[in-house]
Amino acid sequence: MPETSRRLVYSLELMKQGYEEMNGLSVPKIADVLSLEKAGILQDYFDGTQEPSFHFLETYAALFGINQNWLKYGEREPFLTTEKTCLYATEYLNRIKELSPEIIYFIRSDKKEGNSGILLKLSEYKYTYFPKTWYISSHVGSTGETQIFEFYRLIEALKAQKRSVNPPYYCQGRIVNSKDFNNLFCGKIYPGSIIAFNENPWWDDFTDFNQSYAYAQEYEQMYGKEFIKAQETLKYLWEKIKERNETDLYKFP
Repeated sequence: MPETSRRLVYSLELMKQGYEEMNGLSVPKIADVLSLEKAGILQDYFDGTQEPSFHFLETYAALFGINQNWLKYGEREPFLTTEKTCLYATEYLNRIKELSPEIIYFIRSDKKEGNSGILLKLSEYKYTYFPKTWYISSHVGSTGETQIFEFYRLIEALKAQKRSVNPPYYCQGRIVNSKDFNNLFCGKIYPGSIIAFNENPWWDDFTDFNQSYAYAQEYEQMYGKEFIKAQETLKYLWEKIKERNETDLYKFP
């Protein structure tokens, strides 16, 4: 089987892996979505009896958020993002506006370091993620503390803009094991497979650094001590900003 066909088959296997909604995805259905005259055209590409054009591979990759260079040439990882790396989460706000995602997912690793990142659902089959991840814990220096605060600012900005953006931003959270987290943000797995994990409001609870939703002990039981320490860092920085009378925290250019 030609390598291009192997990659087409492998990409479909990844998309159907661990994600119930994608189990119904088949060669005939994909052919229909791509407006091909008949399913046999796509089946020939998968079987390797016909060679797809580069234009077709680019169209197929765009539909599912696949790395075009991987699909065409086998370079790097299948779902490697094309988004740029930013130091602070708030630097992604304008890009989120541009992409206008259906859902914004805040993904957190279950390791104590609390590594966290952002995944976006762009359409029924297509996802992308921002390559930068952040430690939401005490395992940070001064720059990391600022990153924690900017992560908080992004969440609050999205909440504030939810009332004025049409369609409104819809946010969810997931906590996943460290292997899945690393594979997601390295582009090794289909991002949609993460959605199979249970919804978790950790991102919203994180902003509750005064523990108005729950007692600190409850948060510690749900998310661990490092989560509480990150909230303490957040509260400390918040108090410092209040002392400087910088109240317009969610205004962005």
